[in-house]
Amino acid sequence: MNWLRFWPMVLAWVIIAVLSLYFPVFAMDEYTYMNGADAFASNDLSRTIEIARFPAFPYLLSWFAFLGDMALAGKLLNLLFGGLAVFLTYRLGRELFNEHVGFWGAVLLATNPFFAFLEARVLTETLFVLLFVASLYALHRSLSQPKYLMGFGALAALLALTRFIGLYIFLIAFLYYWKNHRLHVIFSPHGIGAALAFLLFFSPYLVFSQTVTGNAFQFLNDFFFAQLNVRQGALSLPDQIPSYFLLFAFTLAFAFPLFLTSLVQNVRKFHRNAFALLGLAVFGVVFTMEIWGFFNFRLFRYLVPLIPFACLLSATYLAKKSRIEQWAAVAVFLNLLLSMALIAGAATQYDKHIAYVEAGRFAQSQCPGSIFSNIPAVLIHFLQRPIAYSIESGSISEACVIRSAYDGWRFDEHFDESAYEKVYDARGIQGFRRV
Repeated sequence: MNWLRFWPMVLAWVIIAVLSLYFPVFAMDEYTYMNGADAFASNDLSRTIEIARFPAFPYLLSWFAFLGDMALAGKLLNLLFGGLAVFLTYRLGRELFNEHVGFWGAVLLATNPFFAFLEARVLTETLFVLLFVASLYALHRSLSQPKYLMGFGALAALLALTRFIGLYIFLIAFLYYWKNHRLHVIFSPHGIGAALAFLLFFSPYLVFSQTVTGNAFQFLNDFFFAQLNVRQGALSLPDQIPSYFLLFAFTLAFAFPLFLTSLVQNVRKFHRNAFALLGLAVFGVVFTMEIWGFFNFRLFRYLVPLIPFACLLSATYLAKKSRIEQWAAVAVFLNLLLSMALIAGAATQYDKHIAYVEAGRFAQSQCPGSIFSNIPAVLIHFLQRPIAYSIESGSISEACVIRSAYDGWRFDEHFDESAYEKVYDARGIQGFRRV
């Protein structure tokens, strides 16, 4: 194997890493994950308002608390996950087809703007992609070696703990096994082993919920009901979309023509296992999330798991038509430029995220006492102590109030502004001290 061929992937990873570390700007969701990691590391649940939120990533992040900078640790960890996801995509392409498909699939993923943007953030998506690819890799291997089913069960549990919507992996697995007439394996010792592996890896979360709340399923219940009541103003990245099916093409950016051409060229080959796995992964994510979208908001980032499989499907066309590789190289170059623009643009254009940092610094210097705010995750990160953020009756009485215009302030009837002095007003953030 000529490892020098992989220089485009290495170059893309280095560029993304440099930009990620150079622009330390964070969205509300990123503060939530960092607070969760702090809570796990210190065993102090007051450091987060959503300890049950996608626990796998913040738990892994908590292992690196010794670095003293959770933001830096989160970026480094996601860069590691991103590199591993690219490598595993290469391995899967080589397993399903050949070296050439694996190589181009990995190159397309490494330079994908959407994947690169999320790889540079302290979010859970990069880990989700890695686990999703690993799960389906294990699923495919289990057709010829059933012992891999146990690995699939363990990976599926970790996937669900990264994002609960990852449970759609079981629908994809069911359809893939049904297509191969292997459903009877579910009830074999290997299938039972997969179920036990899932329970083994998922059970610590249930034990944790039992310990904290007295109910093993309370965290799950709270999460799903909270998802159905999330305010649109609370969404921290500007990626809400009306339809997954209509917009999933944009996940590939300049490489989408390759995907579309490959889809047309290979439409009669989807009965083959390799193409069937890619098709189920891509369209399984789109369709299940579209259904989920009828009950919840649709976010563009929820499409990220299909990208490695769409990249591999695109690469199958390149393997047959080597003369168009120069056009693929152009798409890769343009995608890399777009990746750089997205990462840098997020840091220089999102006044909202810069305002969060300034609000945190204001709270550190001006609010030593109690605080009420509608951006508690941000303030908890800077202050490392509880912040009041909800009120059922009565009025706000904290010593400081920090109000964000970006995040849906709903407390006018509880906030007597005349009892406070406005001492800060910038970038959509207002700070008040009680008179």
